Amino acid sequence: MSFSSILKGWWAEFIISLVSRVYLNNAEYKKLDNLIIPGKNGTTEIDLVIVSKFGIFVIEVKNRKGLIYGGERDKEWIQEIDGRKFRFQNPLHQNYGHIKSLSKLLELEDDLFFSIVFFGIHAVFRDDMPENVMNEKLMPYILTKSDEVLNYDEIDEIYLKLKPYKSNSEDRRHHRISLSEKYESGHICPKCGGDLLVRTSKVGNRKFIGCSNFPKCKYTRK
Repeated sequence: MSFSSILKGWWAEFIISLVSRVYLNNAEYKKLDNLIIPGKNGTTEIDLVIVSKFGIFVIEVKNRKGLIYGGERDKEWIQEIDGRKFRFQNPLHQNYGHIKSLSKLLELEDDLFFSIVFFGIHAVFRDDMPENVMNEKLMPYILTKSDEVLNYDEIDEIYLKLKPYKSNSEDRRHHRISLSEKYESGHICPKCGGDLLVRTSKVGNRKFIGCSNFPKCKYTRK
């Protein structure tokens, strides 16, 4: 990873942290950034978690500018800059895996979590995106969630349980090694971290690779 990409990542997360202080009451919304937590196969890195009485917001920060193409079910999205196109993993699938790891670690149901993917203002969406994928108005979106699902004791308990997972440079180095080994194996689902299996379609009797967590996870490939 280049220094410039690290700087862009730090800057985007700094801006989110700064804006959240204006919009979100620190007593009701507890924020943790750069967490590296155990997953099913290795570790997973989470950009930002906000714990509140309205639920747990898991935010994947994407520091990508230019035109962004993608759909909720697409395995990959496309970034276009100056006519050049770059593919990257569907961040909704990526964040799904983060939430699965968090729910297991915290022993909480998935419905207590809200998945959010946040691009900077320099990203322009060329496809209709779900409401939880945005390039602005992150904090107003969080404030639309108003059903109370956690009490203050539960919030403190979750926050204290996650706090030790805030990463340092050595943690991130080990995570990158783990991530490389994880996806080079070809046996791990990039969406949720489950095992990949050879399956046969009901129509056409075609073989394909599918996730062992189907139907909750619908990842497939040829």
